[in-house]
Amino acid sequence: HLCILHSPDPNKDKGAFEDALTAHRLRDEQKNNFADIVFPDEIDFAETAFTERANFSRAKFIKEANFDGAVFEKGATFTWSRFAENSSFAQTKFLETVWFSKAFFSGDSDFYDANFSRIYLHGTEFMGKANSAVATSSEPIPLQGARFKGQADFSNVSFNGFTHLSDIIFSDSALFCGAAFTEQVVFNIITFKNRSDFSGAVFTKGGGVSRYRFQRPREIYTSKVFGSDFFYRCQNQDVWWGRSFRPYGN
Repeated sequence: HLCILHSPDPNKDKGAFEDALTAHRLRDEQKNNFADIVFPDEIDFAETAFTERANFSRAKFIKEANFDGAVFEKGATFTWSRFAENSSFAQTKFLETVWFSKAFFSGDSDFYDANFSRIYLHGTEFMGKANSAVATSSEPIPLQGARFKGQADFSNVSFNGFTHLSDIIFSDSALFCGAAFTEQVVFNIITFKNRSDFSGAVFTKGGGVSRYRFQRPREIYTSKVFGSDFFYRCQNQDVWWGRSFRPYGN
């Protein structure tokens, strides 16, 4: 028999759930452990300070989840978590590693101006809009196996560590305009099915591109990198440009 916190019933008594959650958080050894909890109503963790590592593994958010301005001092784990509606992590600070591996976002997700130490997005799926504009990461970002069904906005994001994007599919627009990659970046096995925009992006230390496919070459916008185009420097035969795309300088 599951307790009310872990009961999957979306219609469970919300008052009783809140009381149980409050009591749960008063226990020092459990206050940051939310693994497998099913949140039946909107949850508001805005401005919350998590002083120990927060565990939301396999948690299910039936309604909207608000983490705006929260501070995770020891990082967090959202592995296999499920967000059924919109979720917001705007201006959230993850001072240590956060895991969103295999997490599933059904609605829009907002990471506007969030600050990450290190973030893992292995196999994460975003069904709605994913907004990470102006976010900052101070360590490497391994973005592997992620799926973006809605618009993915990385505009003006600061990637301050080695960035590895591998086996990613962007089904809608992918916006990297104004993004800053201060360390080496590798794009490997990436598919853009719609508009992609790298205008104004800066690749300080360059990188490599392989098995890169633009399915709509008429919708590509690229940046100049010290007078030469970053993508033009890729000479891999698996890259498909299409006759309508001409890199700068050609």
